[in-house]
Amino acid sequence: MRSVLILDRLVQSDVEGWRILGWAEEAKKVIEKAMEAKDAKTQAACVALVNRLVAKGHMGFRELLDKNDNTHGGEETRPGRTQIDRYRNFDGA
Repeated sequence: MRSVLILDRLVQSDVEGWRILGWAEEAKKVIEKAMEAKDAKTQAACVALVNRLVAKGHMGFRELLDKNDNTHGGEETRPGRTQIDRYRNFDGA
């Protein structure tokens, strides 16, 4: 959980949005490993972090939610969709 929180702070501090490009693969590994945890708080933190990354335009992180069997952020969405997709498609598509 701690590594996810630290990673989240790094992502939030990257106001330009390009710094993560240097460590995206490492970030994916951290998130993948943390998503294996049985702890609901850790999984929720991972989902929130991935949604933040996708919202910043780092669409490659979306696959991490698609691999995960649980719902995205505690809300039911269609398979393969993140929370951010619901806000992009105002017509409900």
